[in-house]
This record gives sequence, C-alpha cells and structure tokens, in this order.
Amino acid sequence: MDAKTAFALLLGMNFLILLLLFFHRKNNTDPAVSLHIRAQVFITLSMGFILLRLFSNLWIFPFLNSVFLLVSSYSEALALLTLADAMTPRRKLHSSAMLGLSIILFSLSFFIFEAPFVRVIVFSICNTALLFQPSIEVLKAKDPSPLRVLLGVLFIAMMAGFVIRIVDAIRLGPALVPLGPTFGEITVIVSLSTYVILGGVGIVLLAKEKTDRTLIRMYKFDRFTQVLNRDGFIADLEELVGKASYHNFSFAIALCDIDKLDEINNARGHEVGNAIIQHAARRLQASLGEGGFVGRLGGDDFMLCQPVANETAVRVLAKTIREAVETERPEGVEYAINLGVIWFEYPSGRKLEFSQIYSYCATALSAGRKRGAGSLEIVAY
Repeated sequence: MDAKTAFALLLGMNFLILLLLFFHRKNNTDPAVSLHIRAQVFITLSMGFILLRLFSNLWIFPFLNSVFLLVSSYSEALALLTLADAMTPRRKLHSSAMLGLSIILFSLSFFIFEAPFVRVIVFSICNTALLFQPSIEVLKAKDPSPLRVLLGVLFIAMMAGFVIRIVDAIRLGPALVPLGPTFGEITVIVSLSTYVILGGVGIVLLAKEKTDRTLIRMYKFDRFTQVLNRDGFIADLEELVGKASYHNFSFAIALCDIDKLDEINNARGHEVGNAIIQHAARRLQASLGEGGFVGRLGGDDFMLCQPVANETAVRVLAKTIREAVETERPEGVEYAINLGVIWFEYPSGRKLEFSQIYSYCATALSAGRKRGAGSLEIVAY
C-alpha cells in the first residue's frame, strides 16, 4: 500500500468517526465532547492537507497540515483537562498562550529554514508541549478510572511518537524526507490513528461517566452544605447496615443539632445562622474517619455514621465530633452542638430500619438536651 492510499483511508476513517461524533453530540452536552469534536474537525482537515501535499508541491498544504494539527492537539488537551476536572481559567489561558507561541515558532521555522528537519523538530516539540500538561493531570488523579488511564496512556504514546520523530530528525538532519518511512513518522501516524479511534470512544464514555456522577451527586447531596442529603444518607446507611449485619462489625450513629440556633438567627440574622450550618457540616465531615459519612436531614439536623471497634472508640468519636465543630468560631459566633449517639455493638442478623434508628437517636438526643447546652448522650443497642 502506497502513502497516498494509506492517507486516503485514514482520512475516510477520520471523516466517518467525525460523523458519528456529530450524531452522538445530540445525546451529550458535556463541553469536553464539543472540544473533542472540534479537535477531530481539525485533525480531519490536517489529514486532508497531508493527502493534498502528496499530489502537489504547493507550500500552503504542508503549512496548513501542521498548523491544523497543532490546533487539534490544543483542543484535545482542553477536552482532557475538562474531563479530569482540572480546567481552570489560568490553565486555559496557559494552553492558549502555548498554542499561539507554537504557531508562531512553527511559522518562523517554516518560512526561515528550508531544511524540513528543522520544521519537524520545532513542530514536534510544540506538539509535545501542548500534550504534556493534560497527560500529567489525567494520570495523577486519585483513583483514576480505567478510561482516564487509557486516555492518559494514549496521550503519552502520542508524545512518545513526537519525541521519536525529533530524534529521527536530529539523526537524519538534511537527509530527512517529510512523510518518509522513518520510525518516528510511522510511530506518530499510528499513535494518532489509535487515539482517533480509542480516544474518541474514551472521551465520549468518560463524559457520560462524569454526567452520571453529577446526576448522582445532585440526587444524593445537599447543595447548601455539600454533605449527603436525607435520601443520600438513608441510602448509604442502609448499605452500611446490610454490610454490618452480614460481617457483624459494630457502628455508631450520631444525631446532632446546633444549640439555640433560633436565638443566633434572631440576634445576628439568618445569614450568620446559615454560615454556622455550613461550618458545622464541613467540620462534622472532617471529624469522621475511614468509612464514615454525614448527612443533613433538614434545617440544622445532621446525622453521622461511623464504623467503630468498641465503646471506647464511640466515646472518642463523640469527643472528636464535638471538638471539630466547637473549636472554630465562624462569623465570630460561639456555638455548641447537642449530640445523641447510639452504638450497635452486635448488629449481626438484625433488621434495622432508618425510622427505627432515627427514633433511637432522637431519644438519646432529647435525653442529653435536657441536661443543657452542649449535651452528650451515648446509648448502646
């Protein structure tokens, strides 16, 4: 198969994938998918100009081929940063500046140096620089999904291809033939083609995964405090109760509210009261260990769940919760929490419903509240 046939097939494949992406675009509004489609448009145009330069010696074709490929790398980099939740105005500005600098440097090398190997070196360095940051961002994420790892590896493979291309250009020097069958040229084409196929699928699936996570978060989390809402807490609690019943490990449930919040609202205003609720939610979340979670049931009522080893651990947990909340003073206001804690020491085989657990916690909280502000009541069941 000669070069013209190979690039014609690649162009046709790119065009087909682009049509599929446009069709799928109606079902996915994630900005990363739009950026990926834009990248595919430019890489398809780039492939078209590669094919044209094989039929004509006009200088405009290799120039546009390279510039469009740089723009494609830039758009793909933004898509990956968006999917990695690493896109910030500063990073976007940095990437845009890198693209502008890359186009300027390549244009200078194209019009100043006649030797193709210089243009290849500059172009490959610029492409590697554009791809480097998103590759690192997507791979350094905590517990990255297999799709993220796949996209990061594909980006690194493309960078490796450009690095090999640089080595080939330096090694061959003026003897380098553009689009010649060098190892670097073949590596770049193979890595780009692989990314067009697998990367496109990966980005679409990862965008769907991100959308699903957002929908789950909207369903499970309280927007005001960023902790679990009532439904989300009940769902996680039922899951933990099932595991505890099967594996017979003990756990503690705490119900708490903010003492005299109505008086704070009347004296300082509801904005201060709301700030205190948000502060309490953050500190309650921070007080829990591995496997623990907190939910806002409504108003200033919070419920916490934490696997514990014994009664001593329950008392340490209660102390940690209180200290985490009461050692800071948001808006300069001193406040306390009332806390009722129940401990299920041997939950094996027990069927525990949320309404039953809440009733136990409410009884403990009420008993402690009768003893005054900042009360604590621990009851074992």
